[in-house]
Amino acid sequence: MGAHNGGKFHNILYATDFGPEAAAALPYAVSLAEENLAKLQLLHVLPQPKTRRGPILPTESVADVMHRLQELVPSETGMWCRPESIVRFGTAANRILATARESGTDLIVMGVKNPGSGMGMATHLEGAVAHEVVTHAICPVLTKRL
Repeated sequence: MGAHNGGKFHNILYATDFGPEAAAALPYAVSLAEENLAKLQLLHVLPQPKTRRGPILPTESVADVMHRLQELVPSETGMWCRPESIVRFGTAANRILATARESGTDLIVMGVKNPGSGMGMATHLEGAVAHEVVTHAICPVLTKRL
C-alpha cells in the first residue's frame, strides 16, 4: 500500500463483534466499498480457543460465525461485490491490526460504543479496542457511534 492512493479505497476491512455499534458501521463499509469498487472483507475475532474437553458451543463455532458474517451484507451487494468473510482467534485489536496489515487494507471500518455518563474519555482508555486500532493502524480508520 502506498502513502497516496488517489483518494480511492481498494480494500476495506469491516470489523464486527455483531453488536449494535458494529451494525451501525456496516452501511458505511458497504457504501464505501461500492463507491470505490473495493474489495470488502468482513472480520470477526473469536477469543483464543481453550484446551478443554467437551463439545464446542455454537457461539464458538467458526462455521456459525462465517454464516453470520455472510448474512450481514444485503443480497443486492453480490451484484458488484463478493465480500470475503474472515474469522481470526486472539484479542480483537491485535487481530484487526494484523489482518489489515496482511491483506493490504487501506480503510478499517468499525463501530464504537457510546461512553456512559461520566465516561467522556471511554474510547481513550488503555485496552479499548477502538483506541488500540485507531492509534496503531497503518491506514485510516472510520469509526461510527450509535
